[in-house]
Amino acid sequence: MHIVWDSIPENSNWTWFTDIKADTFVSPEMNDKWKNFKNSTWMSFWYKSGDGDTVYAHPLVLSKGHRIKWGSTKVIPLGNKYWTFVKVKFSELTYEDWGKDKAPFDLNGNEGRCFEIGLRVGSKPIAKKVELWIDNVKITNYEPFE
Repeated sequence: MHIVWDSIPENSNWTWFTDIKADTFVSPEMNDKWKNFKNSTWMSFWYKSGDGDTVYAHPLVLSKGHRIKWGSTKVIPLGNKYWTFVKVKFSELTYEDWGKDKAPFDLNGNEGRCFEIGLRVGSKPIAKKVELWIDNVKITNYEPFE
């Protein structure tokens, strides 16, 4: 996937512009599969950046309908011009509760079933544009390898 945003407006610090999402676990047919994931849920992908400002990956976990939402307190800079492998184990992060409905973060329960990596510009975009390539996005229940 090639992502270009070539006209970042002024005062757009930390603006969210797109995301990578695995929402398959909200399907009733996936209930048995979910039992094999829970605290062992990983998302991985390859990326390389192009011209412009650094893009930041922001992990989130959401409920069905996205009324419950947990945003990681950590963002991952995606600023390498060469293909780079990224892997995220959702249970190892610390989260803030961003949802309209409130619930404690718990991957062993049934609320958090949608996994997302939000793509954001940084705190002070200088070039006012971003370019990024993303490839081979996977969600697994084991630690991914390159």
